[in-house]
Amino acid sequence: MGMRYCFLLATVITICISSPASAQWTEIGQLEDERMNMIVLEGPEENTLTLMGGTSTPPTGSAIYHTEAYTLDLISGELVQAGTLTHPIGSGTVVNYSGRLYVVGTYELGFGSKRAYRLGDDYSLTDAGENPSPAAFPAIGSRDSLVYLIGGERAEDGPFTNSSSGVMVYNIATESWSKCTDFPTSIAYSGAAMSHDSLFVVGGSVSKDPGEIFSDKFYLGTITNDSTISWSQLPNLPIAVTGGKCALISSDLFFFGGYSANGLLGQVWKYSFQSGVWTQEISAPIGLAQTSNFFALGGVLYVAGGISSKSILSYEAKTGSISVSQLLPQVGSVTLSECCLSIKSHSDKMGTLSVYNIKGEIEFSASIEPQSQLSINREELASGVHIIEFKSNGKRWIQRILV
Repeated sequence: MGMRYCFLLATVITICISSPASAQWTEIGQLEDERMNMIVLEGPEENTLTLMGGTSTPPTGSAIYHTEAYTLDLISGELVQAGTLTHPIGSGTVVNYSGRLYVVGTYELGFGSKRAYRLGDDYSLTDAGENPSPAAFPAIGSRDSLVYLIGGERAEDGPFTNSSSGVMVYNIATESWSKCTDFPTSIAYSGAAMSHDSLFVVGGSVSKDPGEIFSDKFYLGTITNDSTISWSQLPNLPIAVTGGKCALISSDLFFFGGYSANGLLGQVWKYSFQSGVWTQEISAPIGLAQTSNFFALGGVLYVAGGISSKSILSYEAKTGSISVSQLLPQVGSVTLSECCLSIKSHSDKMGTLSVYNIKGEIEFSASIEPQSQLSINREELASGVHIIEFKSNGKRWIQRILV
């Protein structure tokens, strides 16, 4: 029987997420620095991932484009540099076709998705065909030898000037590009996934500054031949978001992160193709956008880095459903000051307080008298994201806070 989590939303409703105990976010490692748009793929050994490329932005100066390639041990969390790319790339996908690895849809030094590359065992990148219609940060879906790039920010004479409705397909077998049926609207920074002849595209930015508009649209592209696509709409995502990522596991599509008008998001949404309904999963402990690709391996989802993040996170995608109930009385509140973390009980019963770090380890635990307050010296807690759990009168209240 799974646990039941209740997250209070202001004073209007409570969202209750029923989930097995195994469904959780875990920080399994950290990058050397805050890094966006890395590429993640299955590693050379069992229980490893390869992470490579990406960009970072120092407090002062221009963006840095990276060439490092790392191997991450999923058991120990050890991150070791395994090699160096011949030039910096980020925000693409890697496809294994007949034992050959290809990198497609990359962003590199001002030109988006301009080329496809063969990826060597020594992390060399060899030109494998120039994209005649390059765009930065397209949605990417792939199957077999075909990689589809949907929309993106167009590069006319170098700078990006507008988002695109164009769709390009790269054929690995022939190392050639072709134009496909256009997407229904101009779009960039969408999430995408592909299964057989079905291409799924979620969210994105439908216009460029000064009035960037976030999309909640969910599209299905049915491919009748390699370049002819029939587009239709599926039920909208419950929120409008850009910069999120998609992954398919079994008959479910997972959409994660990005940002909206309210800032960075850590939400995970699952669309069931059996029920035709979006449900919300357990959110990540931090909001993330421009992360690595959302990589699925053995029923577990992995994501690395992102805006202001160097965490490598995993999520066991075995959650239940979301329902909206009547308002439950708030059983506690939390305040963070320069010196203390204070938790106040609003319950007329004894309560138990636990503070967990991002790895799920308990850093503090104590009992709280009814209608009383307990303070913890900030110096007693490690810096980073913490999960505060308060139990009282048969209710379990959780809040995430950055210390």
